[in-house]
Amino acid sequence: MINTIFFRALFITFQFCLIYSASLSAQFAGGNGSLANPYQVATLQQLQEISNHLDKHFILLQDIDASETTSWNSGQGFIPIGDEANAFSGHLNGQGFTISGLQINRPNKAYNGLFGHINKGSISDLHLTEISVQGENITGGLTGKVTSGEIQNSSVEGKIKGRTHVGGLVGFNRGRIENNEAKVEATGTSYIGGLAGINRGRIIQSKSSSKVNGTGHNAGGLVGNNYDGLISESIAEGTVTGEKASSIGGLSGSNGGLITRSYSTADVSGKSYVGGLVGNNHSGEIKWSYSTGTVSGFNLVGGLAGVNRRNGKIEETYTVSKVTGTLETGGFIGVNRDPVKAGYWDKEKSGQSIAVSTGNAEGITALNSDEITGNLSYENMSGFSFNSIWGYVPDKTPQLLWTTSYFVIREVFSPTSTITSGDFIYFEVSLKNSGKKKDTNDLILWDGKDTELDRIDNITLSPNEDTTAVLSWQTTTDDKGNFELEFRTQQFSRVFPLTVLRMPDQVELEKPFELQEDIETSPAFTWNPAFLADSYQLQISENENFDPILINVSDIDTTTFELNYTLKHDTYYHWRVRGVNADEKGPWSESWPFISIIERPEKVALKAPLDETEDALTRPTFFWSETKRAENYKLEISSDDEFEKVVFDTTITALDSSLTLERDLPSKQQFFWRMQATNVGGASDWSDIRSFIPISEPTKRASSTGLNYTLEQNYPNPFNPTTYIRYSIPEATRVQIDVLNMLGQTVATLEDGYKSAGWHTVTFNASKLSSGFYIYRMKTENYSYSRKLSLVK
Repeated sequence: MINTIFFRALFITFQFCLIYSASLSAQFAGGNGSLANPYQVATLQQLQEISNHLDKHFILLQDIDASETTSWNSGQGFIPIGDEANAFSGHLNGQGFTISGLQINRPNKAYNGLFGHINKGSISDLHLTEISVQGENITGGLTGKVTSGEIQNSSVEGKIKGRTHVGGLVGFNRGRIENNEAKVEATGTSYIGGLAGINRGRIIQSKSSSKVNGTGHNAGGLVGNNYDGLISESIAEGTVTGEKASSIGGLSGSNGGLITRSYSTADVSGKSYVGGLVGNNHSGEIKWSYSTGTVSGFNLVGGLAGVNRRNGKIEETYTVSKVTGTLETGGFIGVNRDPVKAGYWDKEKSGQSIAVSTGNAEGITALNSDEITGNLSYENMSGFSFNSIWGYVPDKTPQLLWTTSYFVIREVFSPTSTITSGDFIYFEVSLKNSGKKKDTNDLILWDGKDTELDRIDNITLSPNEDTTAVLSWQTTTDDKGNFELEFRTQQFSRVFPLTVLRMPDQVELEKPFELQEDIETSPAFTWNPAFLADSYQLQISENENFDPILINVSDIDTTTFELNYTLKHDTYYHWRVRGVNADEKGPWSESWPFISIIERPEKVALKAPLDETEDALTRPTFFWSETKRAENYKLEISSDDEFEKVVFDTTITALDSSLTLERDLPSKQQFFWRMQATNVGGASDWSDIRSFIPISEPTKRASSTGLNYTLEQNYPNPFNPTTYIRYSIPEATRVQIDVLNMLGQTVATLEDGYKSAGWHTVTFNASKLSSGFYIYRMKTENYSYSRKLSLVK
């Protein structure tokens, strides 16, 4: 009955799992949500269903028309995927498909966009067109907020409206946005951007061509406020307006992070803190960037930046913007608190007579329109990194190389930037023809001192084609120092810093081997010769970190060194070696551990028989004390005290501390015995020599009963705590049976009196004795014999 109920329950559970699995699969076009087999999204309903599977993987199978979302949810439209508490942490691959007509109308709610909140998730290759998103705070076309995640290769077109933190792609970014584009109308109060409302992450190779309008503060063509993030290789086009607003910029309204290799052509108008690139640079850095759009405002107005506050950094920038303002207006910056490095402005186009209205104009140079154009820009803008960051193009102001048409050296790769004299090094040079025509160039490697090291001629590339060329340099043993290697084409050059050290190679150790044991306490160390080493340094320590160093020997002119210092026995040591020459010390070898040999054992202390014993058995038992560090014992018996006539010798394991001979010694003859302890470290001194004389064991006479003198092995043995000892005598006689410890001391007497001929049994109770080996001995007038027993508790 119980089995029947169990199997019915199991069957019902199995059916439920099948139904649930089928239901889940039906919610999507296929897949199981894993990375290898993502859920397939083919309909608008399946797109909304992602909200119930925030940690899964998805792919879009086709374009989706989302215009019907206008009537969804009582006019609120599409419900954003993920919110503040439950973020999307999976991945959606749009595969280049488009979602069009998406409608979101939640003016009193935050976290708005196709996705409300992304945390540790990612979106790629997805395009949104004709969208309309209205929310309160943290509102974007693709997502309201990215806390930690990525958006790549995606775009948004449409209208975005909110109060604060509003962006065409994302409202608030703390993740990585790369290769994305926005063409939107973005409106709101504060922190309004064509791509992102506020950036505290990374925006790379992205573009906004948007109409941005803010009524409060911080509005920018790309980003409303680059609070402490990175904007790199990005572009802003379109318009940015804020007639009653402050901190208005063509690229970013404010900047406290890093803006690099970016530019704005957006026309900008605002009330105060208005700039062609940045409205308010508060302790941020602007580098390798420029602006060209018109700039107008009431006060604190500049062609590049409205204000550059204390600790703000501006380097290698220019502006050709027309600038209009009423108060504190400058052709380059309205108010500047810190020097600028390599700043240039077009005085003719700006319509302004001064670079800075208030503050520091150091590092800012005014140029005429022709002086800032074409080849003349190369001559007049000496502070610019031409041919590495900037390119000069006929009839154009300086162009960032990542945007212009050039045969460029994109990257130089080498496995290392430090080599040793005599080494061979190669360089992988990434080249790309960014021009519109097929182009041919020579690639030459110079040592930075007018010596050609290698070259490849006639490299031909079609437009947008790239290739990798390999150049190399075989150094000599005389080459050393710091080199600024230069890779050149006809138009570009790129420097690769290389240090050539006349440094010995790493030493390879030989002996003692790694983890070798039983090494002598004054060992010899050997190693292989190291290239460029004139001498060697050896160190030994008991610590693998070589702290402290026990032995430090320098100026060793061979590859073998015999230690004249005695190491401790049975100790774990580490040793290492490095090569040295007049210029450099080489890297340390690997550190190899070894263990020194154990110290030889102490001298054995003999116990029994005592010296000059005259009544030993012909099969005596020898006793000795346990000896420190002993692994084995050697016992010798000789008929002379010089041990020239050894009659018996044996080796005994260190586990034993007694031995009973298995054969008889001649009686009434003097013998001498000694012992020695051994281990891998050697042998101890011989013990003291003791003598003894065995007595004759009487002939075991048979009586009329047919019995002999017999002492049997106790049973059981080992025992705890009781054992039985059986013996026989052929005639009536006095019998004494004693139990002795291993020191020869009597611990019990089991029998002491006259016994009749025959077999007898005595009981031995050892409950008051400690575990160990004991000797029991039987004595009569004509017989004496001993055996060993073992008590185990």
